[in-house]
Amino acid sequence: MRLMDRLAVVVTPRRPFYEWVQFVEHDPDLTLEDVREEPSVYLLPEVDAEADLLQLLELCYGPIFDEQLASWYPDGDSWPLDRSFAMFRDWFDVTYHSMVWDLLAEDNDPP
Repeated sequence: MRLMDRLAVVVTPRRPFYEWVQFVEHDPDLTLEDVREEPSVYLLPEVDAEADLLQLLELCYGPIFDEQLASWYPDGDSWPLDRSFAMFRDWFDVTYHSMVWDLLAEDNDPP
């Protein structure tokens, strides 16, 4: 087991994202809790200071935003045109975790 030099970023949808999913999916049985049930985790480069977290996220949010949209509705024609960083912050809760452990041995065998 080793501590990774990576930062885990957990991205959880908020109500505006859920409303977009409802707009494109038209699923009356889908709830906000369903959309939030299994948030995505992304590994990003580690940063030294907490103040650098927001700057790092601003540099990396585009592919994350696109992946979140595609995971629910792959047709990019239905995606919002203006996918700004402000919109990303409105649509998703983001938490950071600096203690990321790799439990695989060096030869990639399970523990």
